[in-house]
Amino acid sequence: MSEVLRQAYIFFCSCVCGIIIAFIYDLFRIIRKTFKTRALMVYFEDLLYWVVVAIATFLVIYYNNDGEIRAYVFLGMIIGIFVYSVSLSSPVRRTLLWVVNAIKKVFYKGDAILNGLQGKICAERARVCKRKAQKRKD
Repeated sequence: MSEVLRQAYIFFCSCVCGIIIAFIYDLFRIIRKTFKTRALMVYFEDLLYWVVVAIATFLVIYYNNDGEIRAYVFLGMIIGIFVYSVSLSSPVRRTLLWVVNAIKKVFYKGDAILNGLQGKICAERARVCKRKAQKRKD
């Protein structure tokens, strides 16, 4: 493969890596929007995000460019992030938010059903105990 084609391939991989990085950022945004977390948890989420980004960047540079750090690799990642943010971010976030909310509803309904069953079981136990207590009195 010629050097120009190799660099174009590396640039393309960098753009894809940028898209993946922006997608992962959207995942973290959805998680933060859906589940309220404390400040300490936000710190750990940010740390986790940047560790994932650093690993993804390292892997792209290591496997595609033999570990050579070139400006066009970072430029490709920035372009990938920009392209994703402008074109795909909004519909992806809406879709992910819809999916997460649907999953939450299923769990909340399941929880409500379980709580209802628990209440009925407790009420039945109370009736049985009351009957036993009345039998003892008689």
